[in-house]
Amino acid sequence: MASSMYEEATVSSDTPCVCREIRVHSLDGHVSRFAVSDPQRDYKLLDHVYPERVFSPQNILIQGDTAVSLFPCAAVIRIDFIANRFPDWAFNHNLSDVVEISESEFQLLHAEAALRLQKSPPQTGESFHTFAGATLANGDRIFLRLALVKVDGTSLDLAMMVHRLVSPSSVTIRRRDGGAILLNSSHIVRLSLDPELPDIPGAWRATLLP
Repeated sequence: MASSMYEEATVSSDTPCVCREIRVHSLDGHVSRFAVSDPQRDYKLLDHVYPERVFSPQNILIQGDTAVSLFPCAAVIRIDFIANRFPDWAFNHNLSDVVEISESEFQLLHAEAALRLQKSPPQTGESFHTFAGATLANGDRIFLRLALVKVDGTSLDLAMMVHRLVSPSSVTIRRRDGGAILLNSSHIVRLSLDPELPDIPGAWRATLLP
């Protein structure tokens, strides 16, 4: 399997993060693509993108050479920034990495991770991986590998951590082919975590059917 799925981008963080294309995925399933063509601006574009606030305004504006495109934030599922590396953006609560993987990788890796956690549970301060499948409001699915750090805490702390995975307005993801994905949290209709976490207070006990 390609190392880009698992490791941080090999491009040095000292190298400017150059965005070449923006893809806006709308609620109706349409994907609008925009080329970032100005060589004097493309390396600065992501410096002015703040993931935690992207979906907070009423609209997103993208200005081209001949037209301005307006997207109501409520109608945007996700935004992909195609770039030479992942920007220097922080991940959500208690996560050290979130990377996009394919469905076939998800099926293989979550089973391997479950066996590893059973044989050798992580100790406090150690990093471990869990996997997530997110179903979006337009019917799309995206699969993720999440790196978390084991911390001491109660079952209530665990419940808060799970809720915080999608509590910000956007979820920051490292794009598998370079760049970043911002998911609009309000359009995540289901997030499945695997391997199963310890008992979470308030969770209904039932098994998802195929």
